[in-house]
Amino acid sequence: MRAPLGLVLLASALGCGPTATPPLVPADFRSELPIVAIELASAIGDEPKSRARMRVFENGALSLESFIGIEIRGRSSQVYFPKRSFGFEFRTEGDIQKESAFLGMPAESDWVLLGPYSDKSFLRDALAFEIARRMGRASPRSKFVELFVRQGAPRPAAEEYQGLYLAAERISRGSGRVDLPRSRHRPGEESGFIVKLDWLDPDTREAHFMTPVGERVILVYPSASDATEEQLSFFKDYVQGFEASLETGGYAEFIDVDSWVDGMILQELAKNVDAYRSSTYLHKLPHGKLRLGPPWDFNQAFGNASYDEDASRVEGFRASGGREGPWFRRLLEDEVFSSRFQDRYRELRRDAVSDEALSGFLDSGGGRLRDAAARNFKRWPILGEIVLGNPDPPPGSFEGELARLKDWLRARARWMDEELAVEAS
Repeated sequence: MRAPLGLVLLASALGCGPTATPPLVPADFRSELPIVAIELASAIGDEPKSRARMRVFENGALSLESFIGIEIRGRSSQVYFPKRSFGFEFRTEGDIQKESAFLGMPAESDWVLLGPYSDKSFLRDALAFEIARRMGRASPRSKFVELFVRQGAPRPAAEEYQGLYLAAERISRGSGRVDLPRSRHRPGEESGFIVKLDWLDPDTREAHFMTPVGERVILVYPSASDATEEQLSFFKDYVQGFEASLETGGYAEFIDVDSWVDGMILQELAKNVDAYRSSTYLHKLPHGKLRLGPPWDFNQAFGNASYDEDASRVEGFRASGGREGPWFRRLLEDEVFSSRFQDRYRELRRDAVSDEALSGFLDSGGGRLRDAAARNFKRWPILGEIVLGNPDPPPGSFEGELARLKDWLRARARWMDEELAVEAS
């Protein structure tokens, strides 16, 4: 008979019982952040998900314990970074997927543990998510945590400690996320859709299509295995109708213009190297228009992409680059859209994305993360080194990384202020 999960975890935590092992989280480890501890019998792979046990400690007390299925996630991060990011789903003892609340975030089954590596401030994704929320837009909820992982036999605690992570909601259908009805058996107009503009995964199992101007649209929801031919045909025709309308000025018939204005302001303020070509999500409610968002993947934004000179400079708009994002370039060239973009940016700079608001978020976040950041850089000693995207010379301290981010963001906002005729605050 399998031992109850609580007893197994308690025995593991205390290092006692019939299979005594050293505790995964050392008894003297203290953090102001939640601590996530994950144990499994073998190494974590990139699909299928491995069965594991998770414990979450908050304020020194066990707040959650559950079985999970876990896998490595991320495309470039798996190639370039030894610090891994993970995707996981909550499971029952019988290995059935289940929904669970996590760190105060609404119950869902699928989650991610983002491991900032090249972003040595740790704050770029969280900052982008926060800006979207201040705009009044849907945005992934997230919480910073410190992570321990034991894969197989115990190893030294310094190796099982993985560092500082951002636990976040995945962009997915759900009442607490992108609130779409279940699509099964619905005709196209009655269906909701989540799609992304991105590169294809190597296995190319994703349902996707190319538009006449070369945008690659990848279906996220409904999944490739669930989507019907009628649903795919409806959505493809809808997107191509939108694309054609860009030449006539009739795009407002197809898109929620305000959401595109806000989404593009966020991408441009961040000068995101992936803007409009990768990790760019869109969604459509039944009988609704196509909306831009929620935001995702800003770790190479805010000046952290020196391999792309245009993205690292504070000057210039990504939508005007000419290499990608023909939809977005055409919109920014449209007089009516450009005017709304300018007016909305002016409004946001008075409050939601003022210098004071942005600096306040970064100062607060940096203070809260300082001790965890020191432990992270002990585990991954990369301060002062150039990691993919870092501008040269790299600061030699966490405080220096925060200062560089704040200086770049202030300069970027000032450039946009001048371009969009915003009075200095």
